[in-house]
This record gives sequence, C-alpha cells and structure tokens, in this order.
Amino acid sequence: MAQAHVLAALGGGGGGSGGINLNPGPPEQAAALVQALAELLWQARSGNAASVALPPAAERGSSLVHEQLMRGVTFVVAPSLSELQVG
Repeated sequence: MAQAHVLAALGGGGGGSGGINLNPGPPEQAAALVQALAELLWQARSGNAASVALPPAAERGSSLVHEQLMRGVTFVVAPSLSELQVG
C-alpha cells in the first residue's frame, strides 16, 4: 500500500503527460515519502483529524524503553491532509 502511494507521488499523481520518475534524487525521494505517509495517516485517521506521536529529536533512531520514549514524545494533531504533509 505504501509503495503505491510513493510511486503515485513520484509520478506527480498521474494525469500528467510524464511517467514515474525512476531516478529521483534525495529531495524527490523525501518529498514522495512525506506525501505518501501523510496520505496513509490521513486515511487511517479517526474522526476529523489525524494524530501522530513523534519521538524526541535527539533520540530518533536509538533504542529506548517505553518509559523513556513516553517522557519525551510529542503528540501532534493535524486537522487536514495538508498539515500532515508539512515536512
């Protein structure tokens, strides 16, 4: 499912004259991933907003026990798809 959204983002959402960008650079890859994940989170939302829990910036990628993670987590509520797409 996620791959389909990434490919759609790399292809400009279809409808255009070009095809999928098969050789995207890092900026295009990041933008496509942000767009794809935002769309998936928006589809999975409960009610009128999507909620996301973000780990502390300094701890991303490291292994934390539950208590450490929950102490520094930031909860974000996005009332629209466009707010989820802010990277």
